[in-house]
Amino acid sequence: MTSFEERRPLLEGSVRPFPEGKQFNPVSAFWNIVKAFAGAGSFALPAAVMHSGLWTGVVGFVLIAILSNYTMQILLSTLNKLSEMHPDKYSEKGMSYGDITRETLGRVGEIIVTVLTVTVTMSVCVAYLLLIGENMHSLVPSISYTAWIFMAVPFATLLTFLPDLKLLGFTSVLGALSLILAMGTVLYYGFAHHLVQPPSQYPAFELHTLPLWFGTAAFFFCNHILVVPISVASGDTHRFPHILNGSMVFITVVNVVFASLSYTFFGADTQANIIANLPNGLFVNIVRVCICVELLFSFPLVNASGFNVLESCSDVWFRYFSAFPESSEGRTFSRNIFFYLSRVVTNTLLALLASRITFFGLFVSLVGSLMLATAGFIFPPIFHIITFPSQSVLRKIFHVAIVIFGAFATSLGTYFSISDIIAYIK
Repeated sequence: MTSFEERRPLLEGSVRPFPEGKQFNPVSAFWNIVKAFAGAGSFALPAAVMHSGLWTGVVGFVLIAILSNYTMQILLSTLNKLSEMHPDKYSEKGMSYGDITRETLGRVGEIIVTVLTVTVTMSVCVAYLLLIGENMHSLVPSISYTAWIFMAVPFATLLTFLPDLKLLGFTSVLGALSLILAMGTVLYYGFAHHLVQPPSQYPAFELHTLPLWFGTAAFFFCNHILVVPISVASGDTHRFPHILNGSMVFITVVNVVFASLSYTFFGADTQANIIANLPNGLFVNIVRVCICVELLFSFPLVNASGFNVLESCSDVWFRYFSAFPESSEGRTFSRNIFFYLSRVVTNTLLALLASRITFFGLFVSLVGSLMLATAGFIFPPIFHIITFPSQSVLRKIFHVAIVIFGAFATSLGTYFSISDIIAYIK
């Protein structure tokens, strides 16, 4: 049986582990980062601007992006330091977010972060199902939103049966093209059919719904859990942070422009999923189908990241529910029936949950506030303080301030998201 330390805690064959001696490819690293940020979060950003006010949303997104990039940088700095401290342990397979937690906060911390990671990844899967249901129901209204979700799940589940996710590598191109096509369609429709009012005609600041904006911003920008394995997969975790800086500039500019322009087109009518603002038509329907296909192929990638972190943390789960509890040599597919059953049961439960949720924007805000902000703004500064105890007092104070900000914003965003969900249900 494979030992506990030899397990691969993230996307097998996709992001971890990387072959020894792999050459660093900055272009590939750049687009892998962009792909990690692209997706459901982009379509929720215009509504977030509506919740915050135009200028507050634009400036706030930039500030959150800067802070998120900084905490990603110190997270990667921590990763490099811990890798040097434990060369025999992580020289071949690299470190995951969970590994960093175990080395800094111990076993209890690792369990907490594992629960957080699994919850985050499964929540993102739910968000994908929500978008698939909404878009396909808009395309064919005669079939219910719930029915579309349950029709999508069997296909998504079959894809989760693939132990080696390199087979889905081609979908990264499809995903990027689908996102660009969707954004371009929204902007074209906005310019063609709506007048952009002077900035003074839009609220600049909305205090009572600002926490909802924070949750959506965190959902989009706090991708720390995925940035770590992407860094490891790049082949050079020391050069990767420079690529991350450039990627974050590109991601921030594109999405802030898209979100702010989309809001100025639709104003108070901006939907939680901006694609819902588009009218039915042949080209728009093609865009909707492309988005759904991209989300369908992204589903197994996110799904697998949650399961593989669980396998890394739990010896019992690895032994009974992993694809290859003994050895994968010479095998393409798993022979472990419990591996398949765990995917079927989990994805069915995710579909049941998605079918009961009709508040995509509030759900995204809740996930962003409660979980992704915690992984992005609370844990990384703590990791860094523990790993670099000799850092300056001023820097420690700054890192503690980030933790306090993260805890306050997370609490406030979570409270308002839950309150609004309760009010919506009533």
